[in-house]
Amino acid sequence: NKLADAGCVGMFFGVDCGNDEMRRKTLKRKMANDVIIEQAKLVKKTGIKLSCSSMFCLPGETPEQMYETFNMIKEIDSDYAYATIYYPFYGTELFEYAHENGYLDDDTVVLIKDGGGSLYGEPLIKSDYKSTALLLKNILPPYMRFKNLRFFFDYLLRVKSCRAGKLVNLFLTPFSYATLGKLKRREMLKVFLKFLSYRLKLTPLKKLAGGDN
Repeated sequence: NKLADAGCVGMFFGVDCGNDEMRRKTLKRKMANDVIIEQAKLVKKTGIKLSCSSMFCLPGETPEQMYETFNMIKEIDSDYAYATIYYPFYGTELFEYAHENGYLDDDTVVLIKDGGGSLYGEPLIKSDYKSTALLLKNILPPYMRFKNLRFFFDYLLRVKSCRAGKLVNLFLTPFSYATLGKLKRREMLKVFLKFLSYRLKLTPLKKLAGGDN
């Protein structure tokens, strides 16, 4: 209440994983789910806008555990959700764990050393559940932002439509984030204008792709 009275309008919670055991053992974060949920709901009661982060495709993570993360953010009723794919940053304890336990091959380690990969792209670790991770990552932000469209998002989750999830991410994620969304909207506008320019024959394809004149 004091934060709200002082003018605080937004707060960020790093939830990361909704499975107690994985958050404790893999991420070394000791807080329990009920504590996170209770504290988040206290923030919500003040009227402060709440943003929560999540990661999918952690080393050894199962689809059931990924859905626990999704459902925890849903239970918190976060105003905004930031969803990423786990990225094994070189030299971290979890990177070492992933490498030693066979989740990263040597070629991928070289890629990571060179700065390759992304928090928002294909998972770099070995997993049989990459499609589930990408689907949940793509659906969660608009799921929390556009609650009147949840019937549609729930359908995509039931049929496990990864292709539709990518389209949802492309068109709705730029409007789903509290701050990052502004950057994504500008990026999306630039891509659209370049495409429109090409379609109207105003820009040669080679130049559009970044080639020489």
